[in-house]
Amino acid sequence: MDYKRLVLQTFITHGQIMHSQVKKSPLRPKKTSAPRTGSDHIPRPDYGDHPEGIPLSEQQVKLASHIKVLNDEELGEMKIACKLGREVALMIDVGVVTDEIDRICHVACVVRECYPSPLNYYKYPKSCCTSVNRVICHGIPDMRPLADGYICNVDITVCHRGYHGDLNETFLIGNVSKTAEKLVNVTWEYLQKAINTVDRIRYLRHILLFIFFLSRASENIWPLCTPHGIAESRKQKQRLTNPEPSLAVNVIRPKFTL
Repeated sequence: MDYKRLVLQTFITHGQIMHSQVKKSPLRPKKTSAPRTGSDHIPRPDYGDHPEGIPLSEQQVKLASHIKVLNDEELGEMKIACKLGREVALMIDVGVVTDEIDRICHVACVVRECYPSPLNYYKYPKSCCTSVNRVICHGIPDMRPLADGYICNVDITVCHRGYHGDLNETFLIGNVSKTAEKLVNVTWEYLQKAINTVDRIRYLRHILLFIFFLSRASENIWPLCTPHGIAESRKQKQRLTNPEPSLAVNVIRPKFTL
């Protein structure tokens, strides 16, 4: 599978809150710099060296009939990976090109002895994802300068000692419209509310039901979201793509990582 096909699947199966009044820019790729490469001294996941970027271990996990429960040592490694991911600093402002954001992300990962997880994942050429305005997610950093009024989502995942820490955040660039500001704030609010439900629900699908309930309260929501598990693979089996009981029956257990 090449990255163009993966992008197509992304637009079909992923989503985040969107609104037609966010400042528009042509959805056309800009010039990109050369693909980045991992540092030789930092251990990398199996897809890091695969000629097609295929995560073989992840595919095996997805074929399993159960969801892995982490032990205390594994959970500790996950916490370290997530903490290091949060430490990756960003420089984001009007006029900054997204390729520079990616360069800073890459350097910050290397300094922390982390492999930037997106790199070579199904041949993805960069170390983070930058999704500007109407791009839903997984946008490729390029020479596009961020203009006043844009919003930009930055998706960072680091791999440390075999465990992935995944996080992303949407930034307001300069003087954004009230519509764009509300959009970002509501998205964040829904995320926090969904997180706060995890210890009070029984089935994984209930996370989706809760998000769908929130999103349908607004006419300007793209109600398609896919939480997924993460640990030694970037995408664990507990991917939530449908709230129907017959399609997502897994019970939430202590030491799942989502």
